[in-house]
Order: sequence, then structure tokens, then C-alpha cells
Amino acid sequence: MTMKLKALCNNAEYVSVTLDVWTDRRLRSYIGITLHTFVGDDIKSYLLSFAPLKGHHTADVLLAEFEKVINYYHIEKKLVRLITDHASNNLKAFNHILLPGFESYFENDEYDNEEYDLTQDENDDCEEISDNNSDDKFQLVPLDEEII
Repeated sequence: MTMKLKALCNNAEYVSVTLDVWTDRRLRSYIGITLHTFVGDDIKSYLLSFAPLKGHHTADVLLAEFEKVINYYHIEKKLVRLITDHASNNLKAFNHILLPGFESYFENDEYDNEEYDLTQDENDDCEEISDNNSDDKFQLVPLDEEII
């Protein structure tokens, strides 16, 4: 499976990564790193790493694990987004990361965070849509030979 995932990463033009730390009831901590990329016209997600974390979840520990995984899959130059929660250790660990080669993607971005308010206005005519009956579930599936 690892070789298929490495081949997928090798063939991907751009990738995004989601990173999260989780602690179970026994206070054992884990870090999960998920890859998101296009395969054909579909966006696909694959678990790159789910590993135990020893000690404190410091910025240095998170950054070291992130870099180990990114370097293992050789996606450091393909990475266009890194998504984490707003925990202070994540901010400290990843605040300095620049994603080179993808700056042109943002040049004409009309949704500049400082100038564009993403909150819904009280007088907005848009109807809020909610589908509480959704059967959407996250599911890991094996890599198909055809996509590599």
C-alpha cells in the first residue's frame, strides 16, 4: 500500500494536507496526516500517517513529524495547503511555512481575509440549507491500480 501511495504522490501535481492530534481516554496521543489531491476529475483523500506521539505536543514535535511524513512521500514542493486547527502549538509549528511556487494562485484572490467578511449578514437574503439526514461518512478505500 505504501508504494501505491508513494506513486500517487509522485503523480500528483498539487496536494493539500490535513493534520490533527488526538488523545484517547488513556491519554495516549496520536498524530494523523491526511493527503488531499485530484485524481482525474475527482478529489481524493488518503491517510499518509497515523502515529503515536510521545511527550508533549510542542510545536517542535509537531513540525518534526510533519516534515518526516512530507519528506517521506516527497510532496514538499507540491504542497499548496496545510490545514490544522487553531491550537497555539499548530500556529507556532506551521506559521513560518511558505508554500513556494503557488503564489500566483492567490494573486487575484477577491476573498482577501482582511478585506472580505465571510460571516453572514443579518439582512442577507440567502437561505441556510441543512441536510441533517445526510448519510455521508468518511471511508478509507484501498488505492486502485488504475489511478497510479
